[in-house]
Amino acid sequence: MPILNDKFLKKDEVAEGDIIKFIDEGAWVESRKFTNPDGSPKTQFQITIELADSSTRTLSMNGMSRTNLKDKWGKNTADWVGNIAEIHFETALVAGKTQNILILRPLGETGVESE
Repeated sequence: MPILNDKFLKKDEVAEGDIIKFIDEGAWVESRKFTNPDGSPKTQFQITIELADSSTRTLSMNGMSRTNLKDKWGKNTADWVGNIAEIHFETALVAGKTQNILILRPLGETGVESE
C-alpha cells in the first residue's frame, strides 16, 4: 500500500547521480495541478522514495522513468520496492517549453548495474 505524503520531490533537492530507493509500489492518482483539455484532472503515477539522507518524498514519475524501470524490474511496481535508481537530468520539450527533466535509471538492489 502506498505511503504517499505531501512532501513532493523537487528538482533542487537532488543532483545528477544521486541514488534513491523505492519505499512502496506507488499509485495512479488524480493530478492536483494538471488537467485534460475537457477540464478533468490528468492522472499521474506517484511513488514514495527515500533520499540519501533517509528522508522520504513523493515522486510524480514521468513516462521515460517508468519505462526505464519497467524494462529492468517488470510492470508490477510492487517488485520495485527496495530497489534503487540513479537520478539524471535531461533537456526535453514539455508543454512547448524546454525544461530540465528528472529521469531515473535503475541500478538494482545492490547499486551495481547488471551486466
